[in-house]
Amino acid sequence: RGKRRVAAVANSSLGTAKKRLPPKMLCCICGVSMETNPSSMCIQCLRANVDITAGIPTQLILHQCRNCARYLGHSTSTSAWVDCELESQE
Repeated sequence: RGKRRVAAVANSSLGTAKKRLPPKMLCCICGVSMETNPSSMCIQCLRANVDITAGIPTQLILHQCRNCARYLGHSTSTSAWVDCELESQE
């Protein structure tokens, strides 16, 4: 019985395929080994060198009517006074 068990284990290990690891490359800035990506940079170098908020305005001038407390909406179709709460989607 012992020999059959050893043979069964040996045969079962032959049939399993090896898992492929993702290809590795060196970061173009710091040289650390990493998985390949389109930027060729590691996460730390990406965070230090790429500004994902570029082009997004961080400040806005909001006009409020003194009489009715409505806000001037700046939509692409029309600019109208809108009655809404602060921090609402409008």
